[in-house]
Amino acid sequence: MYGITAATARAAGYTGPMADLPLDVAQAIYESQYWPGLEDVASQAVASKIFDYRVNFGVAGGNRLAQLAVNNLVDPPTAVDGRWGPDTLASINAADPAALLDELATQAAAKYQAIVEADPTQETFMRGWMKRALDLPALALGGAGLGILLLIGAGLWLYNKGGRI
Repeated sequence: MYGITAATARAAGYTGPMADLPLDVAQAIYESQYWPGLEDVASQAVASKIFDYRVNFGVAGGNRLAQLAVNNLVDPPTAVDGRWGPDTLASINAADPAALLDELATQAAAKYQAIVEADPTQETFMRGWMKRALDLPALALGGAGLGILLLIGAGLWLYNKGGRI
């Protein structure tokens, strides 16, 4: 319910049926488990997208994706260790938000493609995953060129695989 697994809800103390998970409980889980550290990100749009990837890839996976993305934009690079610390935060806040959102989308698209290459049965999810990667907050409108290129690339990838976009 609300994208929260039963295991996560149970670990947070929820004992009722998942179909009845209250919205306020889901919000509390997201705030306590997926948001910490993001309140210090200077750009709300960047924080929101990293939050989305933390939910999708797990907190450490979302952090690694953000670290990979920011390392393509700023020096010195931050460690790609999946941990959120002062170096990662400083690098994130030093990056241009529009460029970082574009790079986050690029890194997510590459991760989704790697998942499908490792396990072709996951290909059925690729269209939705690419939509998620390219669904950037409004700040990214200035950097939409890369998003359009990624969307075209995703379409060509699906076409070559016999799918439709």
